[in-house]
Amino acid sequence: SSPPLGRVMRKRDIFRALIGLLRELSAKSTSKIVFALDNFEWIDEATLEIIKISVKNNTNFRILMASASADARIIERSLFLKNEIDKDYFEKIELNNFSLNDSKKMISSILEGEEPPEKIYSIIFEATLGNPFFIEETVRFLINKGLVYFKDALWKFKAFEKSSLPLSLEEIEKEKLAKEDANVKSILSNASLLGEHF
Repeated sequence: SSPPLGRVMRKRDIFRALIGLLRELSAKSTSKIVFALDNFEWIDEATLEIIKISVKNNTNFRILMASASADARIIERSLFLKNEIDKDYFEKIELNNFSLNDSKKMISSILEGEEPPEKIYSIIFEATLGNPFFIEETVRFLINKGLVYFKDALWKFKAFEKSSLPLSLEEIEKEKLAKEDANVKSILSNASLLGEHF
Protein backbone atom coordinates (compact mmCIF):
# COMPACT_ATOMS: atom_id res chain seq x y z
CA SER A 1 0.00 0.00 0.00
CA SER A 2 1.07 3.59 -0.63
CA PRO A 3 2.24 5.72 2.31
CA PRO A 4 -0.24 8.33 3.63
CA LEU A 5 -0.34 11.56 1.62
CA GLY A 6 0.66 13.63 4.66
CA ARG A 7 3.85 11.63 5.12
CA VAL A 8 4.72 11.98 1.43
CA MET A 9 4.23 15.75 1.57
CA ARG A 10 6.32 16.08 4.73
CA LYS A 11 9.08 14.05 3.09
CA ARG A 12 8.91 16.26 -0.01
CA ASP A 13 9.09 19.42 2.12
CA ILE A 14 12.08 18.08 4.07
CA PHE A 15 13.90 17.23 0.85
CA ARG A 16 13.17 20.68 -0.60
CA ALA A 17 14.46 22.31 2.57
CA LEU A 18 17.66 20.24 2.46
CA ILE A 19 18.26 21.08 -1.19
CA GLY A 20 17.65 24.74 -0.41
CA LEU A 21 20.15 24.56 2.46
CA LEU A 22 22.76 22.92 0.23
CA ARG A 23 22.21 25.56 -2.46
CA GLU A 24 22.60 28.35 0.09
CA LEU A 25 25.73 26.84 1.63
CA SER A 26 27.21 26.30 -1.81
CA ALA A 27 26.50 29.89 -2.87
CA LYS A 28 28.13 31.34 0.26
CA SER A 29 31.18 29.06 0.27
CA THR A 30 34.38 30.07 -1.52
CA SER A 31 35.48 26.44 -1.76
CA LYS A 32 33.80 23.10 -2.29
CA ILE A 33 31.72 21.58 0.50
CA VAL A 34 32.63 17.95 1.18
CA PHE A 35 30.20 15.37 2.54
CA ALA A 36 31.88 12.13 3.65
CA LEU A 37 29.70 9.04 4.04
CA ASP A 38 31.37 6.04 5.62
CA ASN A 39 29.98 2.48 5.64
CA PHE A 40 27.92 3.15 2.52
CA GLU A 41 26.66 -0.44 2.52
CA TRP A 42 24.44 0.41 5.51
CA ILE A 43 22.89 3.55 4.06
CA ASP A 44 19.11 3.79 4.46
CA GLU A 45 16.68 4.49 1.62
CA ALA A 46 15.80 8.03 2.74
CA THR A 47 19.45 9.11 2.86
CA LEU A 48 20.07 7.42 -0.48
CA GLU A 49 17.21 9.41 -2.00
CA ILE A 50 18.57 12.67 -0.57
CA ILE A 51 21.96 11.91 -2.10
CA LYS A 52 20.44 11.15 -5.50
CA ILE A 53 18.45 14.38 -5.49
CA SER A 54 21.50 16.36 -4.36
CA VAL A 55 23.70 14.90 -7.08
CA LYS A 56 21.08 15.56 -9.75
CA ASN A 57 21.05 19.20 -8.64
CA ASN A 58 24.82 19.37 -8.36
CA THR A 59 25.20 21.50 -11.49
CA ASN A 60 24.31 24.48 -9.30
CA PHE A 61 26.24 23.32 -6.22
CA ARG A 62 29.88 23.41 -5.22
CA ILE A 63 29.60 20.09 -3.40
CA LEU A 64 31.72 16.96 -3.37
CA MET A 65 30.17 13.78 -1.94
CA ALA A 66 32.56 10.98 -1.00
CA SER A 67 31.37 7.59 0.21
CA ALA A 68 33.31 4.57 1.40
CA SER A 69 32.45 0.91 1.72
CA ALA A 70 34.37 -2.17 2.71
CA ASP A 71 32.52 -4.12 0.02
CA ALA A 72 32.50 -2.60 -3.47
CA ARG A 73 29.90 -5.14 -4.65
CA ILE A 74 27.35 -3.67 -2.25
CA ILE A 75 27.82 -0.22 -3.74
CA GLU A 76 27.49 -1.61 -7.26
CA ARG A 77 24.19 -3.30 -6.34
CA SER A 78 22.75 -0.16 -4.75
CA LEU A 79 20.23 2.06 -6.50
CA PHE A 80 22.80 4.80 -6.33
CA LEU A 81 24.65 3.43 -9.38
CA LYS A 82 21.81 1.86 -11.36
CA ASN A 83 21.77 4.39 -14.17
CA GLU A 84 19.52 6.74 -12.22
CA ILE A 85 22.15 9.46 -12.32
CA ASP A 86 24.57 10.45 -15.08
CA LYS A 87 27.73 8.36 -14.60
CA ASP A 88 29.84 11.41 -15.46
CA TYR A 89 29.22 12.57 -11.90
CA PHE A 90 31.11 9.59 -10.47
CA GLU A 91 34.62 8.43 -10.04
CA LYS A 92 35.23 5.08 -8.41
CA ILE A 93 38.51 4.71 -6.53
CA GLU A 94 39.56 1.28 -5.31
CA LEU A 95 41.82 1.33 -2.26
CA ASN A 96 44.29 -1.45 -1.60
CA ASN A 97 45.41 -2.65 1.81
CA PHE A 98 48.44 -0.97 3.31
CA SER A 99 51.95 -2.25 2.72
CA LEU A 100 54.07 -3.15 5.74
CA ASN A 101 55.72 0.27 5.56
CA ASP A 102 52.35 2.08 5.42
CA SER A 103 51.08 -0.06 8.29
CA LYS A 104 54.10 0.97 10.36
CA LYS A 105 53.34 4.63 9.72
CA MET A 106 49.72 4.18 10.77
CA ILE A 107 50.60 2.31 13.96
CA SER A 108 53.15 4.97 14.91
CA SER A 109 50.58 7.68 14.20
CA ILE A 110 48.04 6.03 16.51
CA LEU A 111 50.75 5.82 19.18
CA GLU A 112 51.56 9.52 18.82
CA GLY A 113 54.82 8.95 16.96
CA GLU A 114 56.10 6.15 19.18
CA GLU A 115 57.79 3.31 17.26
CA PRO A 116 57.15 -0.21 18.59
CA PRO A 117 59.73 -2.99 18.24
CA GLU A 118 59.96 -4.38 14.70
CA LYS A 119 58.40 -7.69 15.76
CA ILE A 120 55.22 -5.94 16.93
CA TYR A 121 54.89 -4.20 13.58
CA SER A 122 55.26 -7.54 11.82
CA ILE A 123 52.76 -9.37 14.04
CA ILE A 124 50.08 -6.68 13.59
CA PHE A 125 50.66 -6.53 9.84
CA GLU A 126 50.47 -10.32 9.50
CA ALA A 127 47.26 -10.44 11.56
CA THR A 128 45.49 -7.59 9.76
CA LEU A 129 46.92 -8.01 6.24
CA GLY A 130 47.27 -4.24 6.08
CA ASN A 131 43.56 -3.46 6.47
CA PRO A 132 43.63 0.09 7.93
CA PHE A 133 40.49 -0.24 10.06
CA PHE A 134 41.60 -3.65 11.33
CA ILE A 135 45.02 -2.18 12.20
CA GLU A 136 43.43 0.63 14.21
CA GLU A 137 41.06 -1.71 16.05
CA THR A 138 43.89 -4.17 16.76
CA VAL A 139 46.04 -1.43 18.33
CA ARG A 140 43.04 -0.35 20.45
CA PHE A 141 42.58 -4.01 21.42
CA LEU A 142 46.21 -4.25 22.54
CA ILE A 143 45.84 -1.07 24.59
CA ASN A 144 42.66 -2.35 26.24
CA LYS A 145 44.41 -5.63 27.07
CA GLY A 146 47.35 -3.80 28.63
CA LEU A 147 49.81 -5.23 26.09
CA VAL A 148 50.46 -1.69 24.92
CA TYR A 149 50.31 0.91 27.69
CA PHE A 150 51.25 4.51 28.43
CA LYS A 151 53.68 5.16 31.27
CA ASP A 152 56.13 7.95 32.08
CA ALA A 153 54.98 9.93 29.04
CA LEU A 154 55.86 7.04 26.70
CA TRP A 155 54.08 4.10 25.10
CA LYS A 156 55.40 0.78 26.42
CA PHE A 157 55.08 -2.65 24.84
CA LYS A 158 54.78 -6.11 26.36
CA ALA A 159 55.79 -9.16 24.35
CA PHE A 160 52.93 -11.02 22.64
CA GLU A 161 52.37 -13.43 19.77
CA LYS A 162 49.95 -13.38 16.85
CA SER A 163 47.77 -15.90 18.72
CA SER A 164 47.01 -13.16 21.27
CA LEU A 165 45.29 -11.06 18.61
CA PRO A 166 41.68 -11.31 17.41
CA LEU A 167 41.21 -13.23 14.17
CA SER A 168 38.75 -10.75 12.68
CA LEU A 169 37.00 -7.42 13.16
CA GLU A 170 33.88 -9.37 14.05
CA GLU A 171 35.71 -10.93 16.97
CA ILE A 172 36.74 -7.47 18.20
CA GLU A 173 33.18 -6.18 17.95
CA LYS A 174 31.82 -9.22 19.80
CA GLU A 175 34.26 -8.59 22.64
CA LYS A 176 33.20 -4.93 22.79
CA LEU A 177 29.55 -5.95 22.90
CA ALA A 178 30.23 -8.45 25.69
CA LYS A 179 31.45 -5.57 27.87
CA GLU A 180 28.27 -3.51 27.44
CA ASP A 181 25.70 -3.40 30.22
CA ALA A 182 22.40 -5.29 30.07
CA ASN A 183 20.36 -2.27 28.90
CA VAL A 184 22.60 -1.63 25.88
CA LYS A 185 22.56 -5.33 24.97
CA SER A 186 18.76 -5.37 25.20
CA ILE A 187 18.42 -2.33 22.94
CA LEU A 188 20.80 -3.78 20.34
CA SER A 189 19.06 -7.15 20.47
CA ASN A 190 15.63 -5.60 19.91
CA ALA A 191 16.95 -3.36 17.11
CA SER A 192 18.48 -6.33 15.32
CA LEU A 193 15.04 -7.94 15.06
CA LEU A 194 13.83 -4.97 13.03
CA GLY A 195 16.32 -5.63 10.24
CA GLU A 196 18.23 -3.05 8.21
CA HIS A 197 15.33 -0.59 7.92
CA PHE A 198 14.09 0.88 11.20
